[in-house]
Parts: sequence; structure tokens; C-alpha cells
Amino acid sequence: MKFLRSGKVPKGEINRVYKAVVDAGVMSLAEVRPLVYEVLIKCVGTQYYSLAALKQMGHPYKKRAPGGLNPGVINVQSGEFFRAFKIEGPTRSGSALTLWVDNYSWKAVLLIDAPRMISRPWNTYLMWNLQRAITPVLGKLLAKNIKLRWKD
Repeated sequence: MKFLRSGKVPKGEINRVYKAVVDAGVMSLAEVRPLVYEVLIKCVGTQYYSLAALKQMGHPYKKRAPGGLNPGVINVQSGEFFRAFKIEGPTRSGSALTLWVDNYSWKAVLLIDAPRMISRPWNTYLMWNLQRAITPVLGKLLAKNIKLRWKD
């Protein structure tokens, strides 16, 4: 720990610390995947509203005077939209670590920018819920997964 007392950190030590932090980040993001799936099910995969319930809500998807349903909530219907979600990663690109959550259905774009009905920002709604659920857990996982040992 002589370098800590002198204030000069050798390049090899900086690289070792950086690698340990990145490895901990990858491990932590991998551990968060099940939580991402839970949030995905809660936000997109489990809402089922019958036509009667939608009518009672004032047809929340219509363009004029939408009802009381958050426009980011997607009615499950056939389940095709939910099944098109993929969780990929964690991947490393430069100094960034990424866990991708994306929908590969043609309906995904249509729902965000629908010309004849209210825009359905499912991606913003999902992102907000993911950040709220994952941020505290990810911090704890990073603290648990970072393992640094100093040699004298």
C-alpha cells in the first residue's frame, strides 16, 4: 500500500481496479436479469382488460379524451407482443455495460407512434418502472460483487 501513502498509483493497479469494477458490473447485471423479467411481466405481460372493462374505463386507447388507464400499459390480448420481448446481455461496449430489453414485434413501433389512436409509450413506461426497481438492487449487488485485495 506504499502507493496509497505516496499518492501515486501505478498504472497496473488502476487497470486492476478498473477490471474488478467492470467484472463486478457484468456479474451484477447478470444477477438483475430475473428482476428485469418480473418488471416486464408486471408492466406489459399480465394486464388483461375485457372489452366490457375497457368500455367502462371510457375506452382508454381512443384519441379523443382517453380514459383512466396509463397509456403505457398494454393489454395482453393474444400475448404476442409480450412474447416478442428479448432480454440480452450484459454486454460491454467501451466503458459502458448494457442490459438490453427490446421488443422485436412490428406492433412495438406502431404502438408508440399510432396515427389513429393515442400514442402508447410502453417503452417509456417500462423504462421508468425498470429504473425504479433495479437501481437500489444494482447498487447492493455491485457492493457485494466488487472484490479488491491490496498487497503491501
